[in-house]
Amino acid sequence: MFLPSTSGNKRKNATAALLAALLTSALTGTLLVKIAEANPIIDMGIVPPKSTTTPPSVLILKPQNSTTTTTSNIWLTLEITPPRDPDTYRPNLIEVYYSASWLLDKVYVFQDLPHGLVWDKFSNTFEIERVPQGVNSLTVTAVYYGDYYPYTKPGTEARFMISGSSTVNFAVDLKPLRIGILAPYPQAYSTSDVALTFTTNEKTSRLQYCLDGQDNDTIMGNTTLAGLPVGIHNVAVYGMDAFGNPGASETVAFTVAEPEPFPTIQLVAASTVALAAAIAFGLLAYFTKFKKRSH
Repeated sequence: MFLPSTSGNKRKNATAALLAALLTSALTGTLLVKIAEANPIIDMGIVPPKSTTTPPSVLILKPQNSTTTTTSNIWLTLEITPPRDPDTYRPNLIEVYYSASWLLDKVYVFQDLPHGLVWDKFSNTFEIERVPQGVNSLTVTAVYYGDYYPYTKPGTEARFMISGSSTVNFAVDLKPLRIGILAPYPQAYSTSDVALTFTTNEKTSRLQYCLDGQDNDTIMGNTTLAGLPVGIHNVAVYGMDAFGNPGASETVAFTVAEPEPFPTIQLVAASTVALAAAIAFGLLAYFTKFKKRSH
């Protein structure tokens, strides 16, 4: 009786299994190719932001625009809202930096490269040291990374970067305005026109004086308080420096006195004496001359 070889059967089974696997793989590959051909995903790479994409909003809460601080260290408080577009999903914040009028380079306050993990509103506070005196400008910029899907039509995708910024202008004034009155002195004056002179420790954008609690009068500098009535008066000077910060002098009180009456009685008496002396001198000269002729 002839028995088939066991090893031959195994070879046949293995060959059949291999053929089946190859056939299945070929069929699967063909199916995948057909699916890919039917639904291709076209990567457009990095593209500019579309006009429909709203840039991120950067709101600077501190320092506020057109304000003045009296310290060289300031706090930068900001709030950033992500960009918006119907064809993108959760853009990522990758960096936040500021540039300033007193700095050569920009300063990064947040970095999460390359793609970031911050998708929602971002807010934080940072300290900026050694800000110089004067009017300064500060610009904060936020940069986002995102994907468009679809980009131009179904089956396309692209990546984009978009930024938004905001600027504030503020002043640092480390030297308060001081005003010192040099005149009038706290004394009595015999004239109704009294000089008002004063000094300031820095340039001013506005000067006024207040006399006897009346409305302020605007002046360019030293002036004269003219036509003052007899009595006690008081005056103070007010001003604003180049940054709009106010300053004031002390209040000085002084007096305009009644002028002394003209001494008419003494003048008449003096005139009478002078006249009598002149007459006596004239008579003496006459008689002396007459006496000489008699001889």
